Amino acid sequence: MRLIDADKLLETIKVHDYPLKDHLNSTDNGMFTIGIQQDVDEQPAVDAVPVVRCRECKWYKEGKLLGPTKFCFRLRDADGERIGYNFASDDFCSHGERKGGADDGE
Repeated sequence: MRLIDADKLLETIKVHDYPLKDHLNSTDNGMFTIGIQQDVDEQPAVDAVPVVRCRECKWYKEGKLLGPTKFCFRLRDADGERIGYNFASDDFCSHGERKGGADDGE
């Protein structure tokens, strides 16, 4: 399964001409295109949300001593010190925050 932008697909369909030729070489330009648009509209929506991958997250840092190991520094211990957990750059979690905010986790 692939997630696509169905609205963008409908825009593309409207721009292009999709002629349908029958066995007598007669062309139907309107109904075929309308049928495609209807089929796209009738597809179920996927319940999906964008994720922030670790490499895009403000809590994701490269270890200086153990490089090139990468860590997530979102969590803190009982003393308030950051705890680093090793994760791959394409991992993600429900607490990911994209880099570039006012407070980048420092």
